[in-house]
Amino acid sequence: MSNKHLLRSMRSPTLLVQKPATDSNLYWDIPIAGLHSEHIKDAVNKLRSARQKTGEKISNPSYKIKDLLNNLVVSLGADSYEHWLLEIEPQLAEFMADHNLREPSNLIDWNNAPPRSALNARQIADRFFNSGRPLPKRLFTGVGNHMFAARGYGLLDLQYAASRLTNNVKFYSLSVSEQIKFASTHRNQIVIRADRLDDWTDDTPDYLDMTAQELVLNAFNWEVSTIFNLLGDSLVHPIVNPEEVQLYNANEEDLNERRELFKIFREVIDYSDSGWFDVIRFNGNLVFLKDASGRFDWVVKGQRNQPFSGNDLYPIFSSDELPKALGDKSIQTHLHYKKDIWLEQLKHLAEHHHYNNGGNLGNYPGENAIVERYLIATNKNFSRPKQKSAPRDYKFTPHAVSNKCLMVSNLVTIDEFLRFYHLEWAERREEKSKLTSHDWYSLPEMNIKDPVDLPVCVTWFDAIAYCKYLEKETGLPIRLLMIDEWREISPSRSAIEALGPIAKSHSVEAISVEGNVLASPTYLPHYFTRFKPDLCWVNNEQGLEFLSSLTFGEWLGDYRGSAPGNIHAPVACTASGIALGRGPLERELFEASYVGKNNHLKVGFRVCYLAELNS
Repeated sequence: MSNKHLLRSMRSPTLLVQKPATDSNLYWDIPIAGLHSEHIKDAVNKLRSARQKTGEKISNPSYKIKDLLNNLVVSLGADSYEHWLLEIEPQLAEFMADHNLREPSNLIDWNNAPPRSALNARQIADRFFNSGRPLPKRLFTGVGNHMFAARGYGLLDLQYAASRLTNNVKFYSLSVSEQIKFASTHRNQIVIRADRLDDWTDDTPDYLDMTAQELVLNAFNWEVSTIFNLLGDSLVHPIVNPEEVQLYNANEEDLNERRELFKIFREVIDYSDSGWFDVIRFNGNLVFLKDASGRFDWVVKGQRNQPFSGNDLYPIFSSDELPKALGDKSIQTHLHYKKDIWLEQLKHLAEHHHYNNGGNLGNYPGENAIVERYLIATNKNFSRPKQKSAPRDYKFTPHAVSNKCLMVSNLVTIDEFLRFYHLEWAERREEKSKLTSHDWYSLPEMNIKDPVDLPVCVTWFDAIAYCKYLEKETGLPIRLLMIDEWREISPSRSAIEALGPIAKSHSVEAISVEGNVLASPTYLPHYFTRFKPDLCWVNNEQGLEFLSSLTFGEWLGDYRGSAPGNIHAPVACTASGIALGRGPLERELFEASYVGKNNHLKVGFRVCYLAELNS
């Protein structure tokens, strides 16, 4: 086996590499295919080629090959590329022979982990290099372990097995804590054979004989996921620090249940070598993981899981198709490019900060927002950059919002949107809908039965595309309102209540192709929605119009998730002051392709931009 083949990575780590001829805190994201000098040269050449394709001048000092090579290997712990080539690479070959590192493998990505809790390479690198704790002797990533592989087997199987073995036919009615105790009363006893189901991974046997402990862990796998982390020593040996539970604003009973589950989990993994890997330091920037057979993996100080992307909406929208003011990515940029932070711990502290300072599930604004608020509150050298602004355009209504002048439009009308739709959007819209999990609803079926001066009903994606169109037309940094902004400018609750029942009327109805009014909900393949007559309009203090109805809402800009199939955003309802037909705006989000059609609802939008204070 060639040394290059042995030094390859099975995961393609991304390194933060200092940009040559720039400030010390500016980095390139450079994925590397391995630790061999040829891998390093290939990585630099790919960066330069990619930048050249975007039209950038490769003569720029930040693309200088020699400096890029030197800076890349510095992130691996060498002094220069020549030092790596002549000294470090030979030392690495000797090191690997001494430690029986014989087969490069992916020992980090566990496809049978508890829900949403599999470790990633950055988590491990942050714990090893940024936590201030000693390097553990062993780490449990779970790779190769089948304790959670029996997908589809869980609480019902636990209740059946336990009822049979304990003669307690009402085992299902016991408390969670009592059900968890089954693991200790039948410790190490095989209590069920789980046969393969369709969604089992390929590396799982056709059946698994499960002990009482394993069955309990599967039954409560969501709860186990709260202790599957590197915040404490749940997954390392030796245990020095206690486990940390990622459960917030919880009572002591819930926390104790997690601690009991941790004891079972730890007993199970300590009983087996499967999923455990030796931790071996090569230098101050490079650490290897290894099993007894010689399979190995490695992590690098400051590594990232993939290059940073400021566009969560790709491939639906390319970056040049998005409004420039869409969502501030400063916190995500900060967390990606700020070296020497322990991201997992930072998020953990931010969660506690949210709930310890009056936050709750109802006003939870998303992970990025709570981390940003925590950093600002604790003076962690983070400040939001100045938002884009432009002179006042009096087609918009000015509002004083949080020491800013926010220029806000009325609800976009059918007529206004159709100009854009027919000019450039209709064909592109159909193409983009194919990139998501299902087709987007027909806009004509949502709007054609209404007068063109009424609010248009669209998806969130349509609203974003319109913002970009208007940005190009006006030169203004157009965007959607954010939750806090909408709350400040929307009519007061007292103003809505003073209007009486009409402010909370159902103002939307559906009609069949034949013209018959339909009862809600409706699931016909084709039908139309329309506004009823006598809509309830109410002005805010600045004279801006709002449509008040429990069946109409407005898209807001605080989206979460990533494309193509996991974008959700809030829909604000003036009539209720919360999310359309649901709960708090921060919590109750809607799929970005939503229009409300089946439930005889409509979702419109208005746009805004930040004005220069002296304009």
